[in-house]
Amino acid sequence: MAILSLSTLGLGAIAAVCLYHLQLRSAAGEPKLVKGNIPFLGAAIAFLRYPGEFLETQRAKYGYLFSIYVAGRKMAIISDPIYGMRQIYSNPGGAFNTDAFFTFVNRLLFNYEEKFNMDGEMQDTLRHAVTHILSTKPKLNLISAQLRESYKSRVDDTSDFATGVDGVEVDLYSFSRLHLYKASMDALFGPSFPGEEIYDDYVIFENNLNGFLRGYPRFMNRAPCESRERICAHLKQYYVDADKNRSEAKEFAGVIIDTFHNSVYKDPKNFPAYMLSLIFATKSNSLPAAFWYIAYIVGDPTTRDHVIEIIKKHHITGTKDDFDWDALYDDPFMVSCFKETTRLTSNVTTGRTVIKPTSLKIADHAAAVAAKPGVKPPSHNFNLNPGETVLIPVSLLHWDPEAYPEPMQWIGDRFLDENQGTLTHHQDEWTNYRPWGGGNHLCPGRFLALVEAVTQAVYMLWYFDVVPLTPVPPLDVGDKWGSGALRPLGDFPVKLIRRTTPLTA
Repeated sequence: MAILSLSTLGLGAIAAVCLYHLQLRSAAGEPKLVKGNIPFLGAAIAFLRYPGEFLETQRAKYGYLFSIYVAGRKMAIISDPIYGMRQIYSNPGGAFNTDAFFTFVNRLLFNYEEKFNMDGEMQDTLRHAVTHILSTKPKLNLISAQLRESYKSRVDDTSDFATGVDGVEVDLYSFSRLHLYKASMDALFGPSFPGEEIYDDYVIFENNLNGFLRGYPRFMNRAPCESRERICAHLKQYYVDADKNRSEAKEFAGVIIDTFHNSVYKDPKNFPAYMLSLIFATKSNSLPAAFWYIAYIVGDPTTRDHVIEIIKKHHITGTKDDFDWDALYDDPFMVSCFKETTRLTSNVTTGRTVIKPTSLKIADHAAAVAAKPGVKPPSHNFNLNPGETVLIPVSLLHWDPEAYPEPMQWIGDRFLDENQGTLTHHQDEWTNYRPWGGGNHLCPGRFLALVEAVTQAVYMLWYFDVVPLTPVPPLDVGDKWGSGALRPLGDFPVKLIRRTTPLTA
């Protein structure tokens, strides 16, 4: 009898779930709901297996705003570059909140302690401190100078390593990732930072982000979890040592250390998790972007030759390897190549939680596609309810053929002013370039990312003839979807031939 009752109860529960799924629909004025065919899971399988293709298909059907039902939750997907995203980022009336999205990520990826994770005031204090340093010109210049010095020492004529690779085939992604990572760690955190010690573990951690984000149990994600623990052990020791030897810490690291020391989180257990998240924020997007930047440049002989002429133009006469760096960082073509690289390879998804009933003005998709430049298309208002999640996948913006003809093709001069209207459309009135997010959580590392990419490209082309042995590999679109810059699908073998005659000759 008990078994029968349990069976009846189980069947009843299944029937209730199925009935609920059948009754799921959008209320009047709400975005169209894509609920999928499987009770409770909804559209989860299609979304997780092929997220980019799935979302592009739904946008073609339902426009710039629609909702998907995934494992008991409704998530609104927005890609309206004309009206909707501007409202999200400006957050009128405080209708949207980012805390739930970031606390979710911080808990899964970096294992934040709950009290620290939920302390919004502390998170804001740390974010403002980091943003202030990386967006203040004199402070950024100091970091940039140290970055250049450190990177140059790894590839110039005095470098044992770089001498050892002369004429040797290397994978450009591995080469770029290793040397720029270590140079950047030196510049941001100082010589006492355990960048060398944590590098291999950090690679394992970063290569397995999806296991953390999907909530895999430890037995399914053991190696990445153990790597994260070893990283945090080194970072904990760094915090203790920096406390004793404060004068050695760089300003960037020093401000973070001081912020922890002056808070209720003096205990070292919170510092390593935050530092891991900071390394992730400053490196997991900028390092792949810097690789793609040099890869696309050397992969196209015309672009490579043009960049070499720019480097020669800004070389300071009478010096061996010094340049007008401000001119290089501001050069329109160098900047255009960087913007095109981040447009194509950045695959970030940012999120907001709706905390009060609100209405979004959304452009009519078909009318927007047909609209002439400068003409605002008609719009519709859609209601969002408290507790719903709003996601902004930038791939829907960056790979939109209406904004960027041939969107999956890297075109270095796409963002030059003279190419507006041909290689880019609607640049003045649409918001289709968002690799750094928006609003209060605009990525503070966006300025440093350009510095890193240009610095690496200049020094590599100055010291080496970089000869590709295969075409530039395609993007691994399924990798890290929504969590950062994409990696290459396979190696990119190149031969590094040290220049015996300076470029200025």
